[in-house]
Amino acid sequence: MNINIYKERMYEDVRDKNGSKRLYTTEIGKVTKTTIKKRLVELGPTAFSAAFNRYLEVFKMIPSPQDTLVWEIMTEYYPALTTDELDKETEQKWGNMVVKELLYPILHRFVGKNYTVNKNTKEGKIISEYTYCMFNVFSSAVYVKGDDDHFYHIFDERSGTDEGTLKDVKGLIYDQVKAAREYAIEGIRSAFECGVRKSKDIEIDPMDLAEIVNWYIRVASILDDRNATEKLAKILFEKSQNKEDKDIAIAIFEDNQEKLEAYYKHRADLDFVDRGRYEEYDSVHAFGEAIGMEITEFFAEKDESETERSIKHASNGEKKDNREYGLMILNQIDRLHESLKNVSSQTKVFNIKPNSVKTKKASVFGKYIAVASKIGDEWIILVDSIVPGAIYCWHGKSYLEGLEMYKNSKSYARAQPDVVHKNHNYKRLPISIYLQILNELGISL
Repeated sequence: MNINIYKERMYEDVRDKNGSKRLYTTEIGKVTKTTIKKRLVELGPTAFSAAFNRYLEVFKMIPSPQDTLVWEIMTEYYPALTTDELDKETEQKWGNMVVKELLYPILHRFVGKNYTVNKNTKEGKIISEYTYCMFNVFSSAVYVKGDDDHFYHIFDERSGTDEGTLKDVKGLIYDQVKAAREYAIEGIRSAFECGVRKSKDIEIDPMDLAEIVNWYIRVASILDDRNATEKLAKILFEKSQNKEDKDIAIAIFEDNQEKLEAYYKHRADLDFVDRGRYEEYDSVHAFGEAIGMEITEFFAEKDESETERSIKHASNGEKKDNREYGLMILNQIDRLHESLKNVSSQTKVFNIKPNSVKTKKASVFGKYIAVASKIGDEWIILVDSIVPGAIYCWHGKSYLEGLEMYKNSKSYARAQPDVVHKNHNYKRLPISIYLQILNELGISL
């Protein structure tokens, strides 16, 4: 790298037999605009694509065609401008020269007087490469962290990418919708298989990946095309079989349920979802008996100190007796149910089985038990799990709306604004957490 040239004149006009020409000082010698233009043509689309990707890597933003050409010219003739070797004043001075003196005249030679791209020429193929570069980003796991700490694809309008680029992306998808759907399918697979999921430095919420897939489905109108829907369905079926991916697959199904359900009527072999359901019981005791857990066993043998130890074992990840834990939860839920009867016009007990991935051995009962209570004109539905899990409490006017929400996955429930979500704590009895949640909703027992 020859950075001494930045102390010389940027260019000089010299006379020759044809009149005069302008020579530009570069790190590889003095050249003309024609020389640079011929070199860019010689390097072809591959170098243009490499410049695009390098710009994206360095600046974490999408370059325009002009930005890409500037970066390519700098890489070839002024590499010091792509580093931190120069002081800012010199860097700005020479960078401005490259843009004004080289970029626009050379770009004009690429697109002609009418600013049109002839894809049959070498120059036209280079400029057309920009479309491929954009589609390549569209189909790749190029994610950025938003102000809300969630990850988004860089082309998502919530990513912070400038409006001009987003407008170009929308135009690209609109003009080439068939190609966009093909690239979107690649992007969906990338979301499941991206290296960022294995990175020790970045922790990405699986539900962020589900939302990225949903974004692809929306912007490319995948579910409006039979062929694209089939490709999506095959990916969801494949990934639902993996332990680390099944929650993502279920969340995507839930957010696109109506159209996927219509598709599954014709392709039942790709339907991977065991539909959520719920069943009402007269009491917590009745539910316990139905699943073979008579809660009187717990009353006869356990006190509150034993309850705390059961929670602690589960929280510490020790080998646990799920039956003992389940009996403890049923006991705590029963205490809550009895207390709610004093302030409620109606109470109900439900077993809830959310949407899940189909397995060879069908599950008759879900692991969630819910207590529903109508207090005033609002319902609350508090849900806990008979195996170590978390606590959820929905509140709203429509009882059926709450039930339908819980039939979806727990990740879906956690994301809803009318759901309170709390983890268990071995230092506290579950009943105290239940009461805390209700207290936060203005309900005192």
